[in-house]
Amino acid sequence: MDKAKLQLYFFITLMGATLVLTFFILRPFLAPLILAATFAVIFQPWQRRLASFFPRFPSLAALAGVISIALLVLVPLTLFGFQIFQEAQSLFHSLNTVGREALPESVREQITRVVPNFSPDFERISRQVLNWVVQNLNSIFSSVFSTALSFFLFLISLFYFLRDGKKFATYLKILSPLPDQQDEKILSRLYTAINSVIKGALLIALIQGLLTGIGLTIFGVPNPVLWAGTAAIAALIPNVGTAMVLLPAIGYLYFEGEIGRAIGLAIWGVLAVGLIDNFLSPYLINRGIRIHPFLILLSVIGGLSLFGPVGFVLGPLVVSLLFALLDIHLSSSRANE
Repeated sequence: MDKAKLQLYFFITLMGATLVLTFFILRPFLAPLILAATFAVIFQPWQRRLASFFPRFPSLAALAGVISIALLVLVPLTLFGFQIFQEAQSLFHSLNTVGREALPESVREQITRVVPNFSPDFERISRQVLNWVVQNLNSIFSSVFSTALSFFLFLISLFYFLRDGKKFATYLKILSPLPDQQDEKILSRLYTAINSVIKGALLIALIQGLLTGIGLTIFGVPNPVLWAGTAAIAALIPNVGTAMVLLPAIGYLYFEGEIGRAIGLAIWGVLAVGLIDNFLSPYLINRGIRIHPFLILLSVIGGLSLFGPVGFVLGPLVVSLLFALLDIHLSSSRANE
């Protein structure tokens, strides 16, 4: 073996070992880094506006962007998450404590008229459903230090992505072995996919969940924040959506004897929640890349299992990248035919 090949193999081995070690060093921080990059892409138009006010001070513009995003998005979502966590734990413990008697007597009487042998095992049902919710939410609140550190790294990363995003993109193009044209296509399609899925489907689902929670609060359904979070995930299920939460809530009010409230919640569900998708979809969902809502749902559930609560964004983001690459591959194949 000549000296040149030996040097090449040594360099490749050293580079590979360094990359592996770097990955394991940065692995605990990958979630906040990817999440910060995603937020930087989503809020890019807003950041351009801020940059126009501070043309000579890009750091000040990026700082203003971080503060505005934190106040408008992160703080409400954090408070919402804490409330969901508390309501889930409260409901979990109450169902396990009172068992079958957790169902109001008036509701049980109405149901047993239709199903005489109605006797649900609430302890088993609550353990299967609510325990999953508590465990996934508990992963982000279990360690105060790690949560605070991740949040701090997210804010710092978001600042640099907002300020130096174009420089990072240029550096990635230099490192990539692909032609610059292919790199441009990948970044462009990824940008389109992020806006289609994250700013489109997920944002609409969150808005539908929020409106569902408002309706449940107005008409007196217990634990409205918990069910609002459930409705946000259910909104991703094709042809089912928030009805998975609203219909049982309407039934609960009806069997409780609150006929007027049940009718009011049904009207709210149709007008405020059901029609929101028709109004917002044309404005929020980019037509470049469309992913089936059921696949988005699977990516959300898989992301939650793999990454914890931040998987609500990271799961669909990974699937979006896959579809962006597949779209580029199909476009190239057709061009070569």
